[in-house]
Amino acid sequence: MNSIQIEEELVKSGFTGKDLAAMRQYLGKEGATYPSLLGELRVRFIISCIIIAIIITGFTYSLMCESSDYLFGYGVAMTITAPIFYFMTPMKLGYKAFIYKFKN
Repeated sequence: MNSIQIEEELVKSGFTGKDLAAMRQYLGKEGATYPSLLGELRVRFIISCIIIAIIITGFTYSLMCESSDYLFGYGVAMTITAPIFYFMTPMKLGYKAFIYKFKN
């Protein structure tokens, strides 16, 4: 299957032109293929969700069981790490890749 056919499938699955342009940019940098890029985005999305769940669990535990001193620390940590995860892992593309790989 060539890249044009894959892009047509991706558009049918909900990817926008902007998403495809970003994916082409990633493909150009690393010389990867669409299937390998989709798999990598899917894995990054899953790992990011796990890490975010761990941070939220720690924040919730701190809120319920610890003193307010730790609550401020977790708030600062979440404020710093949330943008890092958002920009380092393209969550929107990762989610779409996760759904695409799940269906196919």
